[in-house]
Order: sequence, then structure tokens, then C-alpha cells
Amino acid sequence: ETALAGLSEDRGGDGDPAAARSDPAGDAALTELDFDWLDGFLASVPPGHARPTVGWIDGFLTALAAGPVTIENEAEVESLLDHPDKPWADWAAPARAHAGMLLRRHYAAIDRRLAAGRGLAPLLEPGDERPFQSWSEGFMRVVEHDHADWRPILQLREARAVLNPIILAATGRSDQYRGTPPDDPDEIAAEIEAGMYLLREELGGKTPDPRAVAPRTGPKIGRNAPCPCGSGKKYKKCCGIAA
Repeated sequence: ETALAGLSEDRGGDGDPAAARSDPAGDAALTELDFDWLDGFLASVPPGHARPTVGWIDGFLTALAAGPVTIENEAEVESLLDHPDKPWADWAAPARAHAGMLLRRHYAAIDRRLAAGRGLAPLLEPGDERPFQSWSEGFMRVVEHDHADWRPILQLREARAVLNPIILAATGRSDQYRGTPPDDPDEIAAEIEAGMYLLREELGGKTPDPRAVAPRTGPKIGRNAPCPCGSGKKYKKCCGIAA
């Protein structure tokens, strides 16, 4: 039985049509059944082979969508299925084709949510030693692999606020963390989510859709005030995370 946490109504996780309409991912959003199927597909590898989890893949695809490396063709996300250590690499079967389709859809959903500045929610794997460890390991795999492209971002001071909770979740290291690291999964998820919007919009990532992201104007916002993005969170826990 799969028990993936972190599936919210914004992700269309329960198949609710109203929730799907509120999600900027639109018809690309995976349902909870889609995530369960993909989790079962990944779990079908024989013992002794590496098995990325759905949470790891979610972090990996988020780094691709938020970071500086442009994916020219969404089919490139299927490279996750082509690693030589993965037994399904040579599968010429409907299952592999379906898995590839789900990966392309999930990448498109993440990309749209980042462009809209809402709806993103990192997946929490129930078996992680630390909250969002799998997600963060997948994210950091992209950073390490495309380090030359990420280097200009990593040199920016603001990037520390974005990467610190991810590095902490991936490695357990808090020595570079600014302030007291949160231990509540909801707070960690809020930090990661806000950091991804900031990365996409300001830190050298891809330019957001100007139709979806409102310009920031008006007076300065107090850190404990409600965030103007409408998330319901405090500004310091949402768009003001790097302030």
C-alpha cells in the first residue's frame, strides 16, 4: 500500500473537479491514483538496484523546472527512466510508456505552478529519516550535475535562504543554516515552496509567466503580516522567506 503524504487538494490529489480547476497545473496535474501507480512502478525493480522514490523524482523535476537549465523538450524528463542501473530502461512495454507520460505531465504541472507562483507542494515520503529528505536529494542531484549552470545562483547570498532547508533535509547539515531550522514538516514545506518561487522569479531561474505573477508593488510588508499572495501563511514563512 502506498502512503504518499503531501498530496493536497491543490494538486488535484483526490480527483475533485473543483480542486483541479483551482490548480494552475490544469489537466497536467497528477491524481493520487497516478502517484500511487508511479510509486508501484518504481517499486517493481529487483533487489540490488537503485530505486528513486516519487518524492525524489518530484525534487529532481522541480530543480529542472525552477533552475537555470532549460528543458527544450519535455520528453527529456524521461531520462529518469533511461539510467543504466534501472532495470526498466529497456522495457518496451505499455508500463514504461505510461510512466514516461506521467513524468512529462508532472514536470509540466510543476512548471505551471512555478510560473503562477502558487500550488507547488513538495512530496513528503513517509519513509524518510528527515522530512523531505528524498525530495531534497533529488533536487540536489540536478544542482550537482549541472553545477556550472547553477554556480552563478549559488554565489548569491539570497540563494542560501533557498538552499539551506534543502541541504539540511538532504544531508542533515545545519551548519550553514541562517537562524533556527524548523522541524515541523509544514514549516519545512513552506520554506521550500517559497524558495522555489523566489528561485524561479529572482535568482537566475526561468522568467515567470507575467500573466500569472502579479508585480510586487505597494508599501513594505511586515514579516508577521499575512502574505499578500493569498496563501494564508505569514509573509516571513512565504514570499518573504529570503527577506
